[in-house]
Amino acid sequence: MYKKIIIFITAAAMFSVINAFAASSPVNAVTDTAVQAAGQAKTSNTGAIVGGIAAATAIAGSITAGVISNTKNDDSSITKNNYSSASGDELDKQLQALIDQYRTQDGIPAIQASVSLPGETKTRDFVSGTTQYGGTTKVETWNLFQIGSNTKAFVAAIILQLEAEDKLNINDHISKYLDTPKYPWSSTWPAEWKGITIKQLLNMTSGIYNYTDDDAFRQSILNNPAQQWSNLDLINIAANHSDYFSPGQGWQYSSTDYILAGLIINVVTGKTIEQVMQERLLGPTNYNLLNTYYSDENYPADIVKRTVHGYADIDGVLQDVTSPNISWGGAAGAMLSNTNNITLWVRALFGGQVLKSQQLAEMQSLICLSADDNCVPGQIVTKQIGGFGLGLYETTSQPYGEVWSYEGGTLGYRFLYFWVPSYNTVITITEDVAGDAKDPLDSLAVNILAILYDSPEWQHYRNTHKYWQNLIPSAAMK
Repeated sequence: MYKKIIIFITAAAMFSVINAFAASSPVNAVTDTAVQAAGQAKTSNTGAIVGGIAAATAIAGSITAGVISNTKNDDSSITKNNYSSASGDELDKQLQALIDQYRTQDGIPAIQASVSLPGETKTRDFVSGTTQYGGTTKVETWNLFQIGSNTKAFVAAIILQLEAEDKLNINDHISKYLDTPKYPWSSTWPAEWKGITIKQLLNMTSGIYNYTDDDAFRQSILNNPAQQWSNLDLINIAANHSDYFSPGQGWQYSSTDYILAGLIINVVTGKTIEQVMQERLLGPTNYNLLNTYYSDENYPADIVKRTVHGYADIDGVLQDVTSPNISWGGAAGAMLSNTNNITLWVRALFGGQVLKSQQLAEMQSLICLSADDNCVPGQIVTKQIGGFGLGLYETTSQPYGEVWSYEGGTLGYRFLYFWVPSYNTVITITEDVAGDAKDPLDSLAVNILAILYDSPEWQHYRNTHKYWQNLIPSAAMK
């Protein structure tokens, strides 16, 4: 039963969406993805929109301001763009109705979403449902959710910042940092791992087994979500399994890679991941991420109180798996946030605020995921083919151009975000149920794209940026 629970992301989940929309999309475009088909959603039966945007994806963007607030977002920028205020209000009503529909039809207790459009200084934040199944307390924009593997982009960014400061090189072998007199190589780790590079950890070409795929581990965290796990506990699970392939000879999703990357950050900085996160990325002094947190121990009571309950869908029955402890995720997936803050993060990351240009280019360098994409898994590919970067995923499709995205999942949460540079737009969605039966995030995101495509806001952006629907832009419009 517990195999139905989504633990971060798996390779199978990465490809779950490929072909999902093939039957409903009449267009022959560059790639065979759900994002591509979303462009046809405005002329397709929305009831046929099932499946979703590839589950392991990563998003990003350029900068906008905005903080969590219970007040209505400022739509003054719409007026400045020659829209009437009714334009923004009507779009908000459509999006809210769509989110409510998906939540109720799939029996999801809570959904939170944010949309950031070009020219608008604040995100449009949406909520639907309650903080607990069957409860009466409505979910708010300041409530928190587990973001799962979206944590990985934060970890990759820190590694790249350290590289820019000449404190490491992503082409270094991991043994340079994890096999020293001060930090001796663990006797339980295979010697072959010493030849793996940091970059191979970040783009998941290391070949190391994904500890979250271990059956005993899955059953253990389902039985006791609050159990405390150390980094060595998690890495040793992987060490007890055979590697998928030799380093650099393929691609396979592995959260173990990011647990090891977290250890390297600890070694290089002499600080915990939590300390480094707070100093470099979180809080008011960096990117205004006031509602984003990392801990590989128990979260403080005040933060736990703000966190929406999470549920594992097991054969149609919701099991409450809410826990103050996500140590089993560590540097691979232990963060809490909300859609507003992740939208800010996405824009800061891809807007060049977090990383220097060289490191941002490294983060966006792509690796082939599957031979089905007419490429060799683990080898470098172009954005037109699409693939996995350093904690990011990209695909190119008509009529949206590049779409950067990522979906993280834990025992009781799903968290997805898109960055569509050709429209300077970020979409972020989360829900508090994980499992096969109730999973509307993919199709919800597709339908949000469809609504935006026909909106006055996007129409205006197309007109003012000389964007033609039948062209596939290869870079963000300036």
